[in-house]
Amino acid sequence: MSMRFLTNFTKFLKKITIEDFKKFYLKITGTVSDNAILPSELILIKHFDFIQNEIPKRRFGKNSLNLVVAPRETYKSLTFSRILPLMAIFNSLKTNDDLSLVMVGSYREIDSKTRLFDYLRRFLKSIPDISFVIDNSDLIQIYYKKNNKELQIKTFHSKKSLRGENFNGKRPQLIIMDDIDVPYEMKGNIKEREQLLFRFKNDWLPAIEKENTMIVVIGIPEGPDSIVAYLLQQPTVNILKLPYKIDEKYLRKDWDEEWEKSMRIMMGEDFKRQYELEIPFYKDFEFEIDLDELKKDVIGLLDMGINENNTALVILKDNIIIDILYLKFDIKVLVDKIYEYGIRRLYVESNTWQSLVINNLLKKSLQGIDIIPMYWNVSKKERALFAWDLIEKKNLRPSLKVRDILLKEKKKLEDGDNPHALDILGTYMYLFNNQKSKIRVWC
Repeated sequence: MSMRFLTNFTKFLKKITIEDFKKFYLKITGTVSDNAILPSELILIKHFDFIQNEIPKRRFGKNSLNLVVAPRETYKSLTFSRILPLMAIFNSLKTNDDLSLVMVGSYREIDSKTRLFDYLRRFLKSIPDISFVIDNSDLIQIYYKKNNKELQIKTFHSKKSLRGENFNGKRPQLIIMDDIDVPYEMKGNIKEREQLLFRFKNDWLPAIEKENTMIVVIGIPEGPDSIVAYLLQQPTVNILKLPYKIDEKYLRKDWDEEWEKSMRIMMGEDFKRQYELEIPFYKDFEFEIDLDELKKDVIGLLDMGINENNTALVILKDNIIIDILYLKFDIKVLVDKIYEYGIRRLYVESNTWQSLVINNLLKKSLQGIDIIPMYWNVSKKERALFAWDLIEKKNLRPSLKVRDILLKEKKKLEDGDNPHALDILGTYMYLFNNQKSKIRVWC
């Protein structure tokens, strides 16, 4: 009878030295890319200590459930989604334990295949006595002649179920999830985030081999309702949390005080999430719209885009669309137009990069103008259709100068393009019609 994978591999991890770990690292990276690399000594020691002393702990129903949280460019993916699984596979082939099914996944299917799966395949092809029984874009089945052993490696992604996955009577025994969460910049997709966390807890975790599975989740906090944020709060998880600096030492040799200063200026509050690894939190802003006051004001609706002439500024007074401008992204041009039209209140969509621009650039240039974030959790298409319906019902009245522009917006909508002006109009009018609105934004 074969040895149990988890017992066998954790014993192996407890026995290796940091020098052995370095040799594995150099052998694997040198074979796959012809450029053998190692992380900095500080990162290497932290990674090795976690692999040897924490991963063997079986706190999750006698399985090993692990979370690695660290900034980008700190080798977390290379170590834990490539080196570690290859060590497990190599040890299994050598000792003939019962490891049969390895699953590797990312949020996007293409990343599962190119960033994770292909790397494992390239190294395994270098091992003598391995033949590839199946070699597809999302599944490889290998046969190791020396021990007459078969093993499968399969990909999955954020929308894929693991129910029913098995090979040779074994459920998934090694599961790697690298950047599996809905990305932070897609934070409007609340429903998708809820579904993904539900899938993780109620589909992926129950799909494991009982008391014989190692799970490794790698990432950064993509939101308060992300898998990473959830795992950070669970007592049954082995956690490696490496912020950008430990005991006043930077993780990377090329990071220093000047780097930190420039990154903080460029990233604003998001530095805390990406480098200090703070979990963003929801904050509810409740406000009441005074309709009489609103009718007196000139309102600006701003949807910023980074492409040429892709920033939409819609000017409203009461329910009349005075003008629609498409501008290149230029703070000076934008500020000049806002003052030119006498805008008193500027409503903006609450998302990641727009919040960064507003907080770091726009607020400093706009004195005496209220900047109000807003959000409506439906698709862009639904928001644009809502705006168009109001225009057709004459609840929104376009001035003569914007009628042709609105027809172009409708054509964009029909062609599947992004009608920025209709999108931001729909969001605003939804809030306006509700009169009392609660806006949920991330801080």
